[in-house]
Amino acid sequence: MKELIKGKGAVGIAISFFSLRGMVSIPLEPCDYNLLFDDGIKIHKIKVISCSFKSPYGAYMVSIRTMGGNMPHLKAKVFDETSCDFVFVVTDALDMFNIPSDCITAKRQFSLNVYAEYRVILGDVV
Repeated sequence: MKELIKGKGAVGIAISFFSLRGMVSIPLEPCDYNLLFDDGIKIHKIKVISCSFKSPYGAYMVSIRTMGGNMPHLKAKVFDETSCDFVFVVTDALDMFNIPSDCITAKRQFSLNVYAEYRVILGDVV
């Protein structure tokens, strides 16, 4: 299952989640977010992250920095909370978290245990 969640799989799950709550759009050009979500009141920028790495204590650790990709000479880009409105995390256990970006104080990595209150409970369509 881990292979299905990485990359575009997590974006597909996020599209399904937000489509039940409003309109979803996908940006055509590369940007710091993966989806636009219109809840009927405001358009929100959503950054989608897949997560499978656990700390030695069993907590999921979410990497929020951007590395150089196929250009190793580029430096790591730390997380900017103004680049999106929400960070939607999908774990390899299919747990989902919808975390307001302004609540995230880390710049490189954080534990999902800290943001347990933002865990998505399936069945709640609001």
